[in-house]
Amino acid sequence: MPKIPTAADVRKVNPSSLPGVRVSPDSFGANIGGELQSIGKKTNILAEKFAEEDAQNEANTQDNLLTNKIRGRLFGSDDGKAPGYYHKKRQDAVDDHGAVATDLRRYLKEVTAGMSKRALKKFNTTATRRLNTALDGINRHVLAERAVIHKDNLVARRENAIQDATNHAVLDPNANEVQAHVKTARQVAQELESGTGATADVIKAAGAKAESDAHAAVIARLIAKGGAGPEQAEAYFN
Repeated sequence: MPKIPTAADVRKVNPSSLPGVRVSPDSFGANIGGELQSIGKKTNILAEKFAEEDAQNEANTQDNLLTNKIRGRLFGSDDGKAPGYYHKKRQDAVDDHGAVATDLRRYLKEVTAGMSKRALKKFNTTATRRLNTALDGINRHVLAERAVIHKDNLVARRENAIQDATNHAVLDPNANEVQAHVKTARQVAQELESGTGATADVIKAAGAKAESDAHAAVIARLIAKGGAGPEQAEAYFN
């Protein structure tokens, strides 16, 4: 009669003892460790890639925020209700320069607060360059406006010198003050022209013109006062 297998018989059975069965050790998981290691390596690479992308996205977001802040302060709001620094002229530009520089530096601190170290590392180079560009821009703007103020002052000094010459001439055409103010008009006109980088001949010509304008103004004023004025004007001319 057939023999019923016992537990001991079952333990003796292995794949190689079964007819037609041929297997390798890998079939029973000998290479599972290697596969898991490969998957783990790929997962780490992917995680690093995601971390880099997240850091770059964070850096880009904060850079856009910084750009908007800087643009608003320098060029004003899009609706035009809040004019920017570049719209300020002459003394207004001079007075606001320090506050603008402070605001620009503060913007950088604001946008970097709370940033991850990885994102901050990517952000710093671009942000520093953007801030320095903005600071250079406001410096050039204030220097240009200061030059305009200086020019305006020189023009005013030249005109005042001519006016003072005519006022003293009415009292006494031969007074030393008349020629002193004429000389001032000439010197200021030359200084005004030299600030433009003009040649020596052009500067000299500007001084001569101012002196001529002063003499002409004196003569016209003497003629206009009537009385002995016309004779004084002729004597002054000669």
